[in-house]
Amino acid sequence: MADPKQQQYLSMTFAGSTFLLPGTTGFTIEQRENLTVNEDSDGNASAWRVVRNDRFPAYALDGHFQVVRRVDWERAVFVDSTSGSIGVIVDDVHLLARAQAQVAPFTPLGTAPTSVGPLFGGAWISENGVALVLDPNALVAYLEGLGD
Repeated sequence: MADPKQQQYLSMTFAGSTFLLPGTTGFTIEQRENLTVNEDSDGNASAWRVVRNDRFPAYALDGHFQVVRRVDWERAVFVDSTSGSIGVIVDDVHLLARAQAQVAPFTPLGTAPTSVGPLFGGAWISENGVALVLDPNALVAYLEGLGD
């Protein structure tokens, strides 16, 4: 029997764009009320997911993947990593069947923003526009480089 996660993408919308995360990636979707919001203007994290004695940051990003301050958010997606998890503030999130998305792989031009490689490894062009497919390892490495 096929793993149902391999048959899906997690579709995330933030900064006016949609990004896909392969369903084989471990992730957790958290509501704002379950997170500790950063009320201080210092630091890059918008909120933290507290699990036992650990806290994992979530970042609000703009269209250029730069940290921004937002107060109008309700959810965050935390991607599993070897050091725990790390999150992105999202406007919308839902599962998308792999059959619905015809993803074409590509290699972005220029220098990769992480030591793991480029943030994107594919794109899906639909009637609603373009959705870039995030490389989970590169996304985690990028977010870890932002600091709390």
